[in-house]
Amino acid sequence: METEAARAGEWMVPLDGYATVSEEDTLFEAVTLLKESGNRARFDGDRILLVRGTGGGIVGKIDFRDILMGIEPRYGQSNGPGESAVNKSYVRSAITIYNSREHPLEDLCRKAAEMKVGDILNAIGEIDRIEEDRTIEEAIRRLIGGGLQSLLVTRGDSVVGILRLSSIFDGFCAMIKACRC
Repeated sequence: METEAARAGEWMVPLDGYATVSEEDTLFEAVTLLKESGNRARFDGDRILLVRGTGGGIVGKIDFRDILMGIEPRYGQSNGPGESAVNKSYVRSAITIYNSREHPLEDLCRKAAEMKVGDILNAIGEIDRIEEDRTIEEAIRRLIGGGLQSLLVTRGDSVVGILRLSSIFDGFCAMIKACRC
């Protein structure tokens, strides 16, 4: 007997479980909210902020990694197909440059405090989202292939939830246990 495939909308976390910021908020405000929301997160280890655009709709999400990458934009640059800017030669050169500064961390902190969330936000792309009726198998391919921790779940043009890699893993573990019984 064949079972129906699990769908993204069935395993997503609803939007009301997440704090939101505006594209116009500063990274200082976002970091403060991210720390506060993480301390009272309903979901283990969840440290995601949803970003609202000027029209009030969700235009993206940010997490710790996005903020750290945003203060050093070259981290996310590509050197060609399949190659990230974060490679050994880049890391060595960055270490040399930052070690030559008198107070590199303080410089980055000052820069970050004044940046806007919109400055580091990547627009929601095809890889960052999944329709709620798509299969979990497709979600896994997108998450792993894109090196992502979560996907925005959509219904038409609206974001309705977040599908987390950790939720998929938990569901998959439960399925494995059920197969053994």
